[in-house]
Parts: sequence; structure tokens; C-alpha cells
Amino acid sequence: MNALTNYQVIEQAGRPAFVVVPYDEFMAKFSEPVEQGLIPHDIVVRHT
Repeated sequence: MNALTNYQVIEQAGRPAFVVVPYDEFMAKFSEPVEQGLIPHDIVVRHT
């Protein structure tokens, strides 16, 4: 099921600084274990 979620955007000095997301969505995206000392490929790609 897809449901519309309203995210809360928190601003600092008039610019977006943080986004509040539902906990379940956060865990689904970021709960994969990462081996210590390794950088996830998604992060490496963003850096280049």
C-alpha cells in the first residue's frame, strides 16, 4: 500500500535543514547493517 506522507521540514535561517520522516520509513531505508570500516556504495557514488 502506498500512502501519502506529509514530511515535516525544519528550517534554520530560512533554509531547509532537517526533514522528519516516519520511523517505519526510516528503518526500512537505513536499517541494513554496515560492516565496520566500510563505506556504503550509495555514499561513495554521491561523493564522486
